[in-house]
Amino acid sequence: MHHDALRSTYGRGASGGQTFFAFGHNWVVLALAVSPPWNARRRFAVPILFRLYRSKKRTPRAGYRKRTELAADLIALVTDALPDGHTLHVVGDAEYACQTVVRSLPSHVHFTGPMAKDAALYAPPRPYRGRGRPSVKGKRLPSPAQLVRCRSTPWQTLTASLYGKNVSIHIKTRDCLWYTVAGTRPVRMILTRDPSGRIDDRAYFSTDTERSAEDLLRLFSYRWEIEVAFRNTKQTLGLQDPQNGWWRRPAGSPTPRKRPGPNPKGERGMRAIEHTLPLGFLAYALVILWYFRHGKPAHDVERVRRAAPWYVQKDEPSFADMLVAIRREIWRQRLSAHPPRGRLPEKRDSPLPDWALAA
Repeated sequence: MHHDALRSTYGRGASGGQTFFAFGHNWVVLALAVSPPWNARRRFAVPILFRLYRSKKRTPRAGYRKRTELAADLIALVTDALPDGHTLHVVGDAEYACQTVVRSLPSHVHFTGPMAKDAALYAPPRPYRGRGRPSVKGKRLPSPAQLVRCRSTPWQTLTASLYGKNVSIHIKTRDCLWYTVAGTRPVRMILTRDPSGRIDDRAYFSTDTERSAEDLLRLFSYRWEIEVAFRNTKQTLGLQDPQNGWWRRPAGSPTPRKRPGPNPKGERGMRAIEHTLPLGFLAYALVILWYFRHGKPAHDVERVRRAAPWYVQKDEPSFADMLVAIRREIWRQRLSAHPPRGRLPEKRDSPLPDWALAA
């Protein structure tokens, strides 16, 4: 559900403002963070698995699955495909930092995500003394909100590479048990504070207690790349344009009353819904992988800066540049598979401006 800025009005006049919402499809997407050949510190999110989420009102009770359950299924598919001896590190936002996802992970799969400020943390259990039921957790520890105010645990200054920049932050770390989410699996809790005070204090956790706080924060920053992938597929590949629906009522007929449960018109339109987004993300992934193999980053960056001299800070190609490069190559092959010698190919390619290829 999204706020429709075109139909909504401001709160002026006698009638006041009106707010309209637009409803779309809700997907759970799993993507791989891949480094480009020209910069090992940068990541691109390549979507590989997708699940369509339907609310309780639109799904039979027996077939309803929460988004967290769908995410756990996707992680299990990737885990089963991992070669022996390999590990997997999953990052997700606060919705997926829950027991449904984290507790189902095997030991060679780790999760890093946000932690609630009021999380109930515990120390590891004491060694079993042979009497009674073994303890699964130790004594209660201060919550992240309490640890922020704890003066006996000082802040440490850390310089980390986050979101493409080297930033200085204050941190507090502690290894503990977050039994509600991770069960008996130890986690590393990280508190962060912005020295400038512009960003509120935040808490994160990871099941990988062997990594340093700097590595874990850097890994979590890669989660933002999936938001970049959503933006690129909508604005450059047109993924937001298809208007797939379950069905369309005949013109002139009254709007049927919405009822919970399966669609009254059967599965009409279901195939289009399930195919549109995966095919759009497949095209997105193919563009990135093709460019990693055949692209010319330095040449494309120089081309963009030559066309826009004011773009002095650009030093790496964006997805739009990759799309321009692959479309230019496609048009070159379509125009002539065996171009003649001389300057004809150059003159032939010049009428294809970048803005037309990226549209």
